[in-house]
Amino acid sequence: MPKQLPQEVRDLPPSARLIWLALEDGPMTVDELQVSTGCSKKRIRDCARELEEEGLVESQTSLRDARKSIYTRQ
Repeated sequence: MPKQLPQEVRDLPPSARLIWLALEDGPMTVDELQVSTGCSKKRIRDCARELEEEGLVESQTSLRDARKSIYTRQ
């Protein structure tokens, strides 16, 4: 039986839910999320910001490339 999504995730737009689910595999950059989800980079950034505001995702600056953020589920 599939796991139930937390209520705060179920209330999000479909793209944000997809990104949250993709992050189950571990931390990812916008580029990695784009490959994983098929969403545009702008949509990923917008959804990531919304997920951060909800306390569901955390972003950190990449140590390898300061221009990139790495997103992690909380």
